[in-house]
Amino acid sequence: ALSPYLPKTVLKQVMMAQGDMPGDYRRVANLFVLFEGVDYTQDDAGEKLQAYILWAYQTVTRFDGTLLRVLTGDKGSMLHITFGAPDQHPNDIERALRCALALRDDPHRPPFITGQRIGLASGLVFTAPIGAPERREYTVLGNEINLSARLMTAAEPNTILVDNYSQQRTARRFEFDSLPPMRLKGKAEPVTAYRLRAERVIEVGLEARFLTSRWPLAGREKELAALKEIAARARQGHGQIVALSGRLGVGKTRLIEEVVRDWLAQGGNGFLGQCSQHLRNNPYQAWNGFWHDFFQLSHQAPAAEKRRRLQTLTASLAPDMLPWLDALGEVIGLPLPPDSPLLSLEPEERRQKLYQLSLSLLLGRARQQPLLILFDDLHWVDEASAALIDHVAARIAGAPVLLCLLFRPDDAIPLQALSLPYSTHLPLQDLNPAETQALIQAMLGDVTLPADIIRDIFDKTQGTPLYVEELVNSLRATGALRREDGHYRFTDHGSLARIPDTLQDLIRARLDRLEPETRDLTQVAAVIDREFPFHILRDVYPYPMSGDEMRNRLDELVVEDIATLTEPEPAPSYAFKHALMYEVAYNSLAFARRQALHRQIARSIEHRYADHLEEHYSSLAYHYRQANMLEQALHYSVEAGLRAQRLYANQTAMEYYRQAETYLQKLPPDKHHTEAIRLYLHRARLHRLKMDMTAAHADLDRALEIARAHNDTRSQAQVYNHKAEIAFYQEQAESIWREAQHALQLARNRHPRQEATALYHLGVSDMMSGQFDRSLRYLQQAYTLAHQKNYPALRSEALNKIATVQFFDGYLEWALQAYQQVYQTRHQLGLKDKEAETLSNIATLQFRLNRLDDALQTTHRAIRLAQEAGWQLLIPYVQLLQVELLSHMGDYTAAETIMERTYPLFAPDDEVGLAYAHLTHGREILLDLSRFEEAIPLLNNSLTVLQKYNIYEEMARALTSLGTAYSRQKKWEQAGRYFLQAKTICLERRKGWYLSEIYTSLAETLLHRNNRSGALEAVRRGLKAIRNRSNPDWQGPLLALSADIARRQQRPPEEVTHLYLTAVRHVKQRSRAIIRNRILIHVGTQLLSHDDPTIRRQAEALIQEGMAWLQARGEGMLQR
Repeated sequence: ALSPYLPKTVLKQVMMAQGDMPGDYRRVANLFVLFEGVDYTQDDAGEKLQAYILWAYQTVTRFDGTLLRVLTGDKGSMLHITFGAPDQHPNDIERALRCALALRDDPHRPPFITGQRIGLASGLVFTAPIGAPERREYTVLGNEINLSARLMTAAEPNTILVDNYSQQRTARRFEFDSLPPMRLKGKAEPVTAYRLRAERVIEVGLEARFLTSRWPLAGREKELAALKEIAARARQGHGQIVALSGRLGVGKTRLIEEVVRDWLAQGGNGFLGQCSQHLRNNPYQAWNGFWHDFFQLSHQAPAAEKRRRLQTLTASLAPDMLPWLDALGEVIGLPLPPDSPLLSLEPEERRQKLYQLSLSLLLGRARQQPLLILFDDLHWVDEASAALIDHVAARIAGAPVLLCLLFRPDDAIPLQALSLPYSTHLPLQDLNPAETQALIQAMLGDVTLPADIIRDIFDKTQGTPLYVEELVNSLRATGALRREDGHYRFTDHGSLARIPDTLQDLIRARLDRLEPETRDLTQVAAVIDREFPFHILRDVYPYPMSGDEMRNRLDELVVEDIATLTEPEPAPSYAFKHALMYEVAYNSLAFARRQALHRQIARSIEHRYADHLEEHYSSLAYHYRQANMLEQALHYSVEAGLRAQRLYANQTAMEYYRQAETYLQKLPPDKHHTEAIRLYLHRARLHRLKMDMTAAHADLDRALEIARAHNDTRSQAQVYNHKAEIAFYQEQAESIWREAQHALQLARNRHPRQEATALYHLGVSDMMSGQFDRSLRYLQQAYTLAHQKNYPALRSEALNKIATVQFFDGYLEWALQAYQQVYQTRHQLGLKDKEAETLSNIATLQFRLNRLDDALQTTHRAIRLAQEAGWQLLIPYVQLLQVELLSHMGDYTAAETIMERTYPLFAPDDEVGLAYAHLTHGREILLDLSRFEEAIPLLNNSLTVLQKYNIYEEMARALTSLGTAYSRQKKWEQAGRYFLQAKTICLERRKGWYLSEIYTSLAETLLHRNNRSGALEAVRRGLKAIRNRSNPDWQGPLLALSADIARRQQRPPEEVTHLYLTAVRHVKQRSRAIIRNRILIHVGTQLLSHDDPTIRRQAEALIQEGMAWLQARGEGMLQR
C-alpha cells in the first residue's frame, strides 16, 4: 500500500525494519531552488504550480535525484532536492550539478517561471524519518542543508551558487567563477562559494590523463621553472625535447601536468601516447593511442568511420600525403584496401611512407597551433615507436613543437632523441623533508601537524610523492586526519604505526576500502589492461551488474582518483591513473581467476573487433598466452610477428616468432605445420635483413623439411625462392641460378606466383653473369606471368630489371622505352615515389642519349613528384643529376647554385650521400673551373667512402676524375696510375660506359709523356669501346688525339686535317661543352698555318668561337 508514495530505497528499509526505518550518516548533495512567477492570488496559481512541480520532478528524476519537499511561505516558494539520500551514487555531486544546470537552462521550463535562484552544498548529513508517529517525513539534517539554503538566498536570479567542497570535487568536470568570500546568515566566518557556469566538454586523451590533480604542485619549483622556460622556447618556433625520468611514484606525471596546463593555457595543442608493459612488442603501440587522440578516433569506431576521419584531417594538414594514408591506417589497425599502393611496397618503403606522413601531419598541426607531443611510460617502448619518435625528434628544431618523454630510469631507453642538442634531460629525485611538508600542506590546506608527525611521514615515505599522497589519503580515510571547521586536525598519533610499510601495501589497503563490488570490478578491469574499454569489461565481468551500475562504480573510481575517463560516451574507456595502482589491482587476483578472465577477454576482443582484428593481434597473443591456450597464442603470435614485419618493426617481429617457436615445441607438430612454415619463412627474411645468412638458411632448411614431410610444393618453391634472394644479396649468381631452378621445377604450372618469382631470379642471375640475352628472356617470362596473374609489384620489378639489363648492356633506346613502361605501371598504381625514381632513371638515359633539354625537364618532374610523395631522400640525388647536366652544358653558375642547395639535404651521418655530393661537386664543377686545390680533397674523400661500400661505377668516376686533376697539373705519372685503376674496375665489373673517357685521358697522358704508340693504342681501344656502346661524347676528343699523333708521326697533311675536322664535327654533335670549346681552340691552333686559306679561315673561326665561350665563363677556363 505504501509503494506508490515512497521511494523504493525508503520502502525497502521500512519493510526490513518492520516499521520505522533507522537513521544514518551519509554524504549528500543538497539543492534549494527559490522559484518566482506563480502569483498565488490568481485563480490559475494551482494549475501553474502543478505544471512547474511536474516539470521539476521529471528533471530531478532524470538525474536520479529526489524532489524531497516543496515549500511555500513568506520567504518564497522553494524546492528541496537531494542527491545521495535516499538513493546513493558515487557521483552524486556531479549529478546534482547537472540537475541544477538543467533546471536553469532547460528550454522546456514553464514560461511563466520568471526566475530561479539555486544553492548547492554537499557534506555529511543525518538522514532519518522525523515527525509524529501518525505523520512521518523522510528528511535530511545537517550544516550543509542550512548552507545550501543560505547560498540560494545569496544567489542572483537564474544563477547557481556552489559551496567550496562541491567545487573542489568537481572542478575538473565543471566550469565555475570564483567569488569573493561572502557573509551568510548564521555563519560566523565568511564562506567561500563559486558560481556554476557550465559542464566542461568531456576531457579525454591528454587532458583526462594529465589535468586531474586536486592540489597545487609542491616541492618541484626549480624543475617547473626550467620546464616552463623550455616550453616558451618551443612556442617561439625553436623545437625542444624534454625528458623526465624517475623511479615509480617520484612525480613525473604531476610535474608534467603543470607543463601541459600552461601549454594549453598559452594557446597550444597537445596529444598523448602511452606505452603498456604487455604491449611492448606491439609495433607503434605508443603511436597507436597518440593517433587516436590526434584524429579524435574512438577505438570502438567502425573502420570506415576511422578512415573518413583520417582522410578529412590529412586533407587539411598534409594533402600531398593523402595517397599514402594507408601507411598510418595500418598502424592503427585499419585493413588495407585491395587497391592500396602500399601493397606493392617492401616493408622498409612502407615505413618510409609512414615517417613522411607522420612528420607532415605533426608539422601541419604545429603550423596551426604550437604542438605538444607527450609520450608516457617509455621504459616499455617498442622499437618501432622509438624509431618514429627519433625520426620526428630530429626534424622539429625549426617548428613550435615540444616533445615530452617520460620514463623510469631502470632500463636503457633506445632513443637517440635524448642526445640531440635541443634535448634536456631532467632526472627527478624524491622530495626532501621540507618539500615533503610542502606537499602535505598543498594537499590539506591550512593544517597544523606536529613536527614529529611530519618527520614520521618522511621517514616512512622517504619523500616519494606518490607514497606521501597515498599515506595522507589513508590517514584521512581512517579518520586520523579529521576536517573540522574547514581545517584538518591530526587526532590519532598511533595511526602512523598502523599504516602499511610499503607503497604497494598502502595502495592495496586503499583498494580494500572500496565497496566489495567496486573493488572486484577494479580487479577485473586490471586484467584487461591499464586502459580498459567499458564494453570489454561489460562482456567479461562475471557477476550480475547492470550497465548503469557499472558506469556508476567506474565513476566512483574516477572520483577516488584511481582511474580517469579516456574516451567519452557512447563507447567510454577508462585508464588506471597510475601504473602502480594497475599492477596492484592485477596482482591481487588469484592466478586461476586471472587465467579464466584472460580467456574471456581474448574472446571478447575477437568478437568486438572482428572487422579490424589486426590492431589487436598483440593483445590477443598476450591474453591467450596468459590463459595458457597455446594453439590460439601460437596463431596470434605469428600474426603479430607478420604485422610487425610489414611495419618494419623487425626486432619486435623476431620476439613474436621466438614466442611462437616455444609454443610449437609444446604442441603436436603435425597439427600446426602450416604455422611452423610461415614462422620459419618469414623469420628467415628477418635474418637476411640483418645479414645473418647462416641463421636465415637454418630457418629455411627447417621450413623445407616440414614442407617436404607434408608434400607442400608451394612452400617448398617459396623456400627455394627465398634462398635465391639470399644468394642475390651475397652476389652469388650461380647459387641464385641453382635455387631458382629448384623453385621453378616445383612451381611450374602449379603455383604461378612462385613460378614468376623463380623466373625473375633466373633473369637476375644471368644479368649478374653478363648473359644479357638469356636474362631478358627469363625476365620477360616473369613479367608476362605476373601481368597475367595480376601481381603488380612483381610485374613492376621484372620490368624494372628488364630496363636495367638493357641499360647495363648499353641499349639505351630500348632501356628508355622499358623505363617509360615502368613509369606508366607505377603511375597507374599511384606510387609517386616510385614514379619519381623512374623519372630519375629516364633523365639519366636521356642525358646519355644527348637529349639534354628533355633530361633537364624530366629531373624537374622527378623532384616535383618526390616532393608530393614526401620522399625527401631522392631529391638530392636528382639535384646532383641536374648539376651534371648543367655542368655538361656549361652553365656553372646554375650548377653551383643547385650544389649549394643540395649539400644540406644530406644528413651529416649519410656517408654515401655526401660521397656522391663530393664526387659531383669536384668532378663536374671544380675540375672544369681548374680549382684543383678544392677538387682533389673532395674527390679523395668520396673515393674512400665508395671503396668502403664497393660502389664500383662511382669508384671508376672518382679515379678518372683524380687522374684528370693530376694530368691537368702535368703530374703524368700519378694521373696514369689513377686511369689504370679506373680501367681495371670498368673491365672487371662490366662498367663500359666510362671506358671511352678513361682511354681518352690515358691516351692524352701517354702522349704528353711521348709514348706515341701507347697513346695510339689507347685511342684505338677508346674508339672500339664507343662501338661497343661506351660514352660517345668522347669520340671527338679521341679523333683529335688521333690527329695529334698523326701530326707527330708526320702523316700526310690532308690525313691530319681530315682527322681534325672530323673531330670538330663530332664534338659539335655531342660532347661536354668545355671539352667541345677547348677542342675547337686546339684544332684551330693546329690548322692556323695550313696552306689552304679556306682551312685557315675555318681555323680562325674555331679559335674565336672557343675563346669567346671560355672567356665568357672566366679566366680559369683558359688554364690547361
